[in-house]
Amino acid sequence: MSKPSVRKKRRRIRLKRNDFIFLAVCLLVFGGFLLTVFGQEQKLSEIRHDTAEQEKQVAALEEEYEILEEEEAKNSGDEFFEAKAREEGYVHEDEVVFVVGN
Repeated sequence: MSKPSVRKKRRRIRLKRNDFIFLAVCLLVFGGFLLTVFGQEQKLSEIRHDTAEQEKQVAALEEEYEILEEEEAKNSGDEFFEAKAREEGYVHEDEVVFVVGN
């Protein structure tokens, strides 16, 4: 007895119209998801950059504020006003002014 020839049939996957539509919808949804993720990543990167810039500005303003506070503390006393008055030529009531000429 001889063996009957057995043909191996290759199964071809045949996609129906509904399958194409389903695949297209899935690809569109996945593509939209990827666009959203990359867009959000870009926005997040911009926000991080802006935050770093603003933190630098805050640090600079805090330093300037400290300097101004020190100047205010130094310039708020009576000594400051007396020194400014002497620069303008004012003297105390009981002081005598000598002018030296050449």
